[in-house]
Amino acid sequence: MKESNKLLKNGDEILFHDQYMLVDLNGQRMVASTSPLNGGVRNDLKAVFNYDETPVGGGWCQMKADTYEKHLEIIASEIGLSSATATGLSTTVQIGNSVVLTENYHGHEIVLVCTAGVDMNAARAGDPSGYDEATVIPDVRKGTINIILNCDVALPAGSVSRALITVTEAKKCSASGAIGWQLLFRELGNWFGN
Repeated sequence: MKESNKLLKNGDEILFHDQYMLVDLNGQRMVASTSPLNGGVRNDLKAVFNYDETPVGGGWCQMKADTYEKHLEIIASEIGLSSATATGLSTTVQIGNSVVLTENYHGHEIVLVCTAGVDMNAARAGDPSGYDEATVIPDVRKGTINIILNCDVALPAGSVSRALITVTEAKKCSASGAIGWQLLFRELGNWFGN
């Protein structure tokens, strides 16, 4: 089910398009991002995006530049954002498969947007990466879990960093559990000769 655009309590807006989604930030926000494009903890960004890299006709994702950071700069420009004031990541999950969860806690709105498509790649720290800028050779074990978390509370940088760690730990637990079962059933299938 395709998610609908959503206006958040703090005035930010989540906008869904066929190949990308973005959070249009309404004012100065403390943003923590792991993206090579304007990543880190910053308060000068105007948008956060998640872009579906899957070519319309299928096939491999194609880099638009020689580094992932420059690739994301091009994507930001193509979707109408300034690469100087945006951060984002890419995925091979169809944006229509995004999930938006909203929770109200003591009068504050917490919104999570997630795309997840994992098949044995990047479930835990130390798992092999699906992309290496040095070789630019794609890995068939693709998989990403991209999470955007938005809340209407002005948090200090340390709290934003802790929130990023907590979300990452929750993501790891969830992915490890799902992949653990998948691997177990695959192994049982092999053991029984399927």
